[in-house]
Amino acid sequence: MNKKLNLELAREYYRLVIKNSFGCYAMLFAITYFFWGKLPAYILLSWVGVNFLIATIVLIVTRYFNRYSNEDNAHRWLAYYTYLVILTEVPWGLIGPISFLIENEVYRMLTLFMLGGVTATGIITRATIFRNYVISLFALLTPMAVTLAMQGTAIAESMFILIMIYIVFMLWVAKGYSFSVNRNIQLWLDNEKLLAKVRVSHAEIEQANQELTREIVHRKKIESELIEAKERSERASEAKNQFLANVSHELRTPLNGITGFAELLSHELIDPNHKNYVSQIDKAGKNLLRIVNDILDITAIEAGQISLYEEPFSLRTEMDDLVAIMRPIAERKGLRLKICMEAQLKEQFYGDASRLRQVISNLVSNAVKYTESGCVSLNIQQVAETGDNMILLRFDVVDTGIGIEEIALKNIFDNFTRLENFETRRTEGAGLGLAIVKSLTQKMNGKLDVKSRPSRGSCFSFELAMKHYPDIIRKIEHAKTPRVTLKEWRQFHVLVVDDNEINRMLLCAFLAKLGNPFEQASSGYEALKQIRHGKFDVVLMDIQMPGMSGIDVANRLQAESASMPILIAVTAHAFPEQHQTILEAGFSDLVTKPIGMEDLVETLTYAYRGDYNKYQLSENTL
Repeated sequence: MNKKLNLELAREYYRLVIKNSFGCYAMLFAITYFFWGKLPAYILLSWVGVNFLIATIVLIVTRYFNRYSNEDNAHRWLAYYTYLVILTEVPWGLIGPISFLIENEVYRMLTLFMLGGVTATGIITRATIFRNYVISLFALLTPMAVTLAMQGTAIAESMFILIMIYIVFMLWVAKGYSFSVNRNIQLWLDNEKLLAKVRVSHAEIEQANQELTREIVHRKKIESELIEAKERSERASEAKNQFLANVSHELRTPLNGITGFAELLSHELIDPNHKNYVSQIDKAGKNLLRIVNDILDITAIEAGQISLYEEPFSLRTEMDDLVAIMRPIAERKGLRLKICMEAQLKEQFYGDASRLRQVISNLVSNAVKYTESGCVSLNIQQVAETGDNMILLRFDVVDTGIGIEEIALKNIFDNFTRLENFETRRTEGAGLGLAIVKSLTQKMNGKLDVKSRPSRGSCFSFELAMKHYPDIIRKIEHAKTPRVTLKEWRQFHVLVVDDNEINRMLLCAFLAKLGNPFEQASSGYEALKQIRHGKFDVVLMDIQMPGMSGIDVANRLQAESASMPILIAVTAHAFPEQHQTILEAGFSDLVTKPIGMEDLVETLTYAYRGDYNKYQLSENTL
């Protein structure tokens, strides 16, 4: 590695340290809250105190890095960071054995989920240099694994095996991430060198006329290098997209089990504390899913693979529904959330209501996130009315939050931008919400603006020209598919096909609650055998399976017979082009993991009633 590459890696590491440290403080507070009274006070307080002190030391080291780092000493700061990783993660790993002092299995599972989440998010903060992530992963999980191995029970042995599998998988993912990041940084540095070569001033060209022939040859060589660099950059972008697709798939599969079983447990548990713990697990899973979806949205936008699906809609209905969803979140923080629409404002429009809701939802969510007291307002007014029934609307999201420094406003809409320079990282998210807002607003030909003053609040505004659609009724009512009765469910036979046992267990548990008769298969070959010899109305099938994929099964069935059960894909593939491939293979419908009870009921209801346009219509527009 050259000195500049070392410095860029060090800056990236220490930039994330502030987030990690304040995240550590928050987790220490949460652990103290949940474990207080369950562990001896002196053990809990000693452990919390040690970790609090280490997190503070890390912040102090980061301040010295920001002041004294340069290209000549960057390699030493990278070594210091490795020592900080060891110093930080070893005490954290001790929470695993400590949790076994509590007899209740729930607290051990909670500790394991917490350590799993820390190691998963640690890929971004540690894995740029692979050895740092190896140290972090083993420091966090080895004490828990050793403790489980010493228990001698079947459950403990099973959990020990799962931890070993998880360690191998995370090392594989981290290795790929480390290679990708280092290659991209090196590519960026190479491009800088190439661009520096072509910045030839006009005066230098005038003075080098006598060497014109040699200069032409030289420039052709540089052009060739630039083309090669462009091809390398395109290959890197393609590799990034493939990596994101793989990570999305691998994250959605365990998330399906986490959120699904959390939903089932929330209906089964009676103890309020246990219901609260399960609720926290479900919340953490959904937060992780939200981050994954944001990354996929940004990837689709950057690749130019996102389009608008326009249809008639009621602006008031859409905004009322959005505020109804966001209001409980605001009220939990003691905030007032209100919507103000001009009385004379027209309500019926033609456009992409889903993307409009996504833009406003991101802005309102951001306002609630950074506001501690007061209110958040959504104001909508008509600015002007032009020809062809076009109306210029202005949307303002106003809050009384912390505000934004003027210097930070320049980059507020960039990818992965957070407000770390004045906010102490108490909020969740990957810093993609405003970048998605900007991209979607531009896609809809809108104009986005922000005004803010520190400690006085912010106002995010955008203007959007939309087509007035006066012929639709005053309030649009979406057609609802009639619900299926219990008697009808009991006559609707389902086959569940998935090589992942957890996913099969989850879908079967949902079907059991509905009353559907069902069978299950763990491979494509087994599914074919059961379909040939059984009578099923619907097949819920995973796509990515070893040996024979779900698409291979669909192709076989289509080749063998014109009549076959309804095929519904239950997949962790999240990119639009993947969805289109699945539908073209003969599947009538698809749902993306993680899947909940409501998703399954809605999908099976469509299948029972014979309406297969739900996904095909939306996916074809992307």
